[in-house]
Amino acid sequence: MKISIVTDTSDNIKELSNITLPNKEGYSSRHGYILHCREFNYERFNEFILDHMMFTLDVMKSSDVVMTCGADVMFTNWNIKIEDVLLFNDNILIAKENTGWWPINNDVMIWRCNPRVIAFYERLINDFPVWRNYPWRTQAHLWNIKQEEPKVGSIMRLVEPEVMNQHPSKWQLGNWIIHMYNMDIKSKVTQAMAINNVITNGNPVWKVEHVNIKPQTA
Repeated sequence: MKISIVTDTSDNIKELSNITLPNKEGYSSRHGYILHCREFNYERFNEFILDHMMFTLDVMKSSDVVMTCGADVMFTNWNIKIEDVLLFNDNILIAKENTGWWPINNDVMIWRCNPRVIAFYERLINDFPVWRNYPWRTQAHLWNIKQEEPKVGSIMRLVEPEVMNQHPSKWQLGNWIIHMYNMDIKSKVTQAMAINNVITNGNPVWKVEHVNIKPQTA
């Protein structure tokens, strides 16, 4: 099975990516996944998003499974594989949020690259004129589809945040992924450094004595 991970970085978050990208590289190498990291300017989102999505679509067409995730994501338990989370009858996984009123977070998603999923992703690309001015763009569009088009939306399975999209305020040792959303860049860098010190090569158990080091999860 060919599994790919697509992530991104940009000049203004290099300090963060210098921590989180090696984490993704180590995790991908552990399990034989193919990691793609592309430059993406979030300050000019609408100018660059379609090119990024077209690249992701090409990766989908040559992969069995694709995980998409942002620069502020780290794998904190390397014993958990992508294929462990994606069930045999799943098409698309997206996680709920549990830190506020908004229901989902699409910055970590898993896509099984069958014809139905690829057609769905092509639809997202073609719907750019619909969602380009939405708050949170594709994230809002995915939620609207889930609510307004049940047959189409059924392709997505919602999972709890602790499955694959845990916020630092609720992260616990042993969780698969931490996602540092709703934080400024300085706080993300501080959090990533702390997590990197706690998780040695993605080891989810406490084997090394750490003096005055702990993740700032509150």
